[in-house]
Amino acid sequence: MTIRLIQSVRISGAEQLAGTFLTLDSVLESDLVSRGVATAVQYPGDATGYATVLFGDSMTDTYETVVSGTTGTYAATTGLLTLAMTGHQQAVGWYAAVWNRATTGALAHRRVPVVSVTDANTLVVQMPKNLAGVPASSATWFFRPESWRSAQGFVPWLQAVSGQRFNVIYNGAQSGDTTANALERLGRDCLAYNPEVVIMQALGINDTSAGNGNVAEDTIAANQRALVDRITAAGALLILLNVTPVASGESRGTKTNMSRVLRLNARLREYASRNPRVIYFDAHRLVVDPTNATGLAAANILRTADNIHYSMRGSRMIADALWTQISARFPSLASSLPTSALENYSAAATSLTSPVRTSNVVQATATSHGYQTGELVKVFGGTNEVFNEYAVVTAVDANTISFPSIGTDRSVTGTVQITRERNLLTNHLLQTATGGTLASGPTGTAADQMRVAISAGSPTVVASVVARSDGYGNDQRAVITPAAASNTVSLSNDFTSYTTTLPALMKAGRRYYAELSLSLTGVSGSNLSEILFNVQCTVDGTVYQSYAFNGYADGATLNSDLANYHLRTAPLLLPAGSLTVAKWFLQLRFSAAGTALTVDAGRVRLVEMPG
Repeated sequence: MTIRLIQSVRISGAEQLAGTFLTLDSVLESDLVSRGVATAVQYPGDATGYATVLFGDSMTDTYETVVSGTTGTYAATTGLLTLAMTGHQQAVGWYAAVWNRATTGALAHRRVPVVSVTDANTLVVQMPKNLAGVPASSATWFFRPESWRSAQGFVPWLQAVSGQRFNVIYNGAQSGDTTANALERLGRDCLAYNPEVVIMQALGINDTSAGNGNVAEDTIAANQRALVDRITAAGALLILLNVTPVASGESRGTKTNMSRVLRLNARLREYASRNPRVIYFDAHRLVVDPTNATGLAAANILRTADNIHYSMRGSRMIADALWTQISARFPSLASSLPTSALENYSAAATSLTSPVRTSNVVQATATSHGYQTGELVKVFGGTNEVFNEYAVVTAVDANTISFPSIGTDRSVTGTVQITRERNLLTNHLLQTATGGTLASGPTGTAADQMRVAISAGSPTVVASVVARSDGYGNDQRAVITPAAASNTVSLSNDFTSYTTTLPALMKAGRRYYAELSLSLTGVSGSNLSEILFNVQCTVDGTVYQSYAFNGYADGATLNSDLANYHLRTAPLLLPAGSLTVAKWFLQLRFSAAGTALTVDAGRVRLVEMPG
């Protein structure tokens, strides 16, 4: 089959899908919401990857962090839903998926915007008006912010180990779904996005619960086959994980149910083997305890909090094994991680001489500039007016360049520059190996514009800068020996040195994401219990964050090393206000005293998406 790649995609405004522009701002969002069809959620704008939709129940849904049991107050006349969500970290204009399995009108999720934020624990989203069966107040709402990626989901780990091989255009999975629920919404929450790849852990475990009527095995199997048929008939390649067992303490953890899971998986495997558009992955074999007489899961693979969903260790294990099986079907793509010293906005910039605006067009001299008509460039700098805009080059010759710019006809003073590059970090390959900051106890050396800090407790931390084995600059290394539970160490760009630089380059209404290459050595024995990676912006004193990994404290420590995992955050829409801090942020936490862990982080980017 031919796999279509999606490049240069934005979340809102004009989305460029494989070179075709779709103006979403002209589409009435409320109409999309009322039909249950959301605008496609794209991974960051310059990401190249196989166009992928996620589908299924919570086993796939936890690509993003799902919060259940949320109290919501619904005003039918306006469609406004007020949610009490402790520490929601959301901003106006951000999106979340919202649903309520106890109602008729909100059973299936809707992608809805945040329209107001009351405080850190309360926000309002726009739902359709007059939804049937939705009570004025209920404590049974589900809330899934797009800014939260979960380290307890196998898809974020699959992205990391594969080099961000999949461009997830929509998360159509939904916690709590039965096979019948999934069939009902398959069209609008999966096929409507014309995916070339669908990643789905097979539904069926929720069908076995008493609350869902303990659906007959033949019915479950028939529904599973129907999902496979409809997805592949639409032309998608289906990556299909089978149903995994639960752990002791889960109500469905009976010999009868686990035996039924085995039979369902056998039937699904046989059916899938006849379809060339299905890659069948046996997740059950990795999760089950082969010595357990009831057929339950092995220790540490599932969360102890619920005994059904993957722990961080389990998610990483599933992702690594899955990628080993499927990697040959998804050829290598050009990585978005930097390889050249030129891959930042400043190093790649061209200075303009004598820029003059006439009739909302700026023309300037730029000797041997190399730009072409139609290129999208960032324009920045200036004195009598300060540029921080994106423009499409409209005319060039060897030494002059023109681009549209609304403003007063005049000469523009000061240094005005244009650049193709959207990475805002200037020491992105850490080639300047000294000059960074060590905070609250580490010893050694931090690369320029890097910060290594002890955030909690008294671990021993030795920082150094080491050459990368792939030749792409250096890594910031931190050798961490935890002394007690909750010891926490962080690596980030040095936001002190960037206090003036980054806020001047960034702009409200644009989206930003961070990415890096991460290696961990000596994991076994270190008691590493949490990995957090996000992009953070402090606006008017409030910290806003979008994650690659979030929501993962589950008691199961990681037990094997990582080599050059590519982490990338969800994009962060910068709110209006005074921006004082912008940074990428990597945090590691330990559950107990342990042996030394070596952390290597490099090839870092903080990327601005045009908007």
